[in-house]
Amino acid sequence: TLEQGAILITRYHCIEHDLHIDDSKGEMSIDEYVERELDGLADHLLHRLRQSTGNTNGDATSFPIRRVLEEMKYFFRSAEDEPDRDMISEEISDMKMAHHDPIDTSTPFLGNNQNYYAAKNSMIHKILKNRCGIPISLAILYRAIVKRATGIILDPVGLPGHFMLSVTIPRVEKNSSQDEIVFVDAFHGGSVQNLEEVKAKIIRNFGIQWDDRFSQKIPNYQVWLR
Repeated sequence: TLEQGAILITRYHCIEHDLHIDDSKGEMSIDEYVERELDGLADHLLHRLRQSTGNTNGDATSFPIRRVLEEMKYFFRSAEDEPDRDMISEEISDMKMAHHDPIDTSTPFLGNNQNYYAAKNSMIHKILKNRCGIPISLAILYRAIVKRATGIILDPVGLPGHFMLSVTIPRVEKNSSQDEIVFVDAFHGGSVQNLEEVKAKIIRNFGIQWDDRFSQKIPNYQVWLR
């Protein structure tokens, strides 16, 4: 999976004393910590979906995709909402440990605009602790949470200068004559955009001609290389 690849990359770049994490549950490896956090977040998403839809006993795979994407905005917020997050990210991590709250389900993930190129933005365990990351790392976490909770698989999309996820909304769900592909921007609060909106932003921000290949799914190895 993408998150397993992210764990391997993190382990490769971490120095030895960073390979284990201490919290209220005791010492654990990066692998164990990431798996526990993602499972906890996925459980919370599923709980919220069941509460918001009234489908308390239904199959986890039965929730409309649009409803899932809307609920994920609880977990991912725009950096503009909390511009000083990077300054307090370590305090967030310390508070979690002090209150013996191993699974943080209330602090949203944000795009780290202030310290974009910091190494910690690419280390999956630090992003889970500090709740800050860059487009590609936040997209990996977003995708992992949704997949674990609902079975829905979002595709990684490597746009010029940005990274998003895509998923197809079935025509039955949207009461339309055709399916619709939408794009999710985990770096900007999990905002959902259509293809025309994505095209316009890429052309405007980078001054390049649109190529349909930009919006295609990329394989896992390209995600890890990027």
